[in-house]
Amino acid sequence: MGFTVTSSGGQSASGTASPISIAGLTNGHTYNFTVSAFNNFGTGPASSVSNSVTPFANISLSISNGWNLIGNSFNNYLSVANLFGDSSQVLSVWKWDSTYSKWFFYSPSMTPISLSTYASNQGYEILTTINPGDGFWLNASSNFALQLPSGNAITNSNFLSTGNLALRSGWSLISIGQTKTPSSFNNGLSIAPPTTGSIANNLISLWAWDPVNATWYFYSPSLDSSGSLITFLKNQGYEAFTSAGLSPGTGFWVNVPTH
Repeated sequence: MGFTVTSSGGQSASGTASPISIAGLTNGHTYNFTVSAFNNFGTGPASSVSNSVTPFANISLSISNGWNLIGNSFNNYLSVANLFGDSSQVLSVWKWDSTYSKWFFYSPSMTPISLSTYASNQGYEILTTINPGDGFWLNASSNFALQLPSGNAITNSNFLSTGNLALRSGWSLISIGQTKTPSSFNNGLSIAPPTTGSIANNLISLWAWDPVNATWYFYSPSLDSSGSLITFLKNQGYEAFTSAGLSPGTGFWVNVPTH
């Protein structure tokens, strides 16, 4: 007797006990899975469908000298001091907390006492941990490769109003472990999917930073819906998300309307 697990991508594997590993899955991709039992008399009916996102391996990010907007796209808690404690590479790390509307700050060149004094005088909090789904700013003094540990991907659905990372009204700095366009991320925040061809109004705007060219990528659902997005981008000198999207390791700002 055993079990067969089948994915919506056509991959399958069988075994007699959990876990059963399926080869050939794509990192960060959402799959539907069914399980069926078998014995000497045949195979039983498939179970109801469940879904899961395959985890990524460790992500290597190319950090540029200056400001970088990156993110923790997985369900791990990252130690700021362990990851960014090299003062020859890192000047400072900043995270926006939408709950308290306050910046959290860390600098590896400061002693714990001087860090505490500086944060207190400036009205900041000391940054010790990057939570799952957090985006954050990294100010680097040199170019270097940064390895971020992975885990289970933070998905679009985590940021729904019913999700564990539900977005608050106003500004949030976040990250996801999926590859998305800004428009698909925006539409994916709808509890009931919008009709085909329509654009939801779940966001006022979405912003990502290009550290190499020192420029902003910008998206607005209302401007997209009205057909004026490209004109706005040209007038403001922003970049369109035509060749760049949201992907694991990317941090991005979202401005959410008042509910």
